[in-house]
Amino acid sequence: MSISITGLLVFVLCIGSQNLRDRKNIELGITSTAPFPTGFIVGSSIVLGFLSGSTTAISLMPKEVKINKNSLD
Repeated sequence: MSISITGLLVFVLCIGSQNLRDRKNIELGITSTAPFPTGFIVGSSIVLGFLSGSTTAISLMPKEVKINKNSLD
């Protein structure tokens, strides 16, 4: 479910950042990226943080929860 929500956030981010005029490059050490709107850069970092946090939480969940039947009485 979190992947579908993240996909929806990326879609809304792409639609919303089409008409922004202030564009910046991202320096990647040796090279730089194409100019992107500042709102797109900030929004994509938020979406990637949401995706990485949710996948980390999912991977840390226990596989199976054992229930002690004696404690239910």
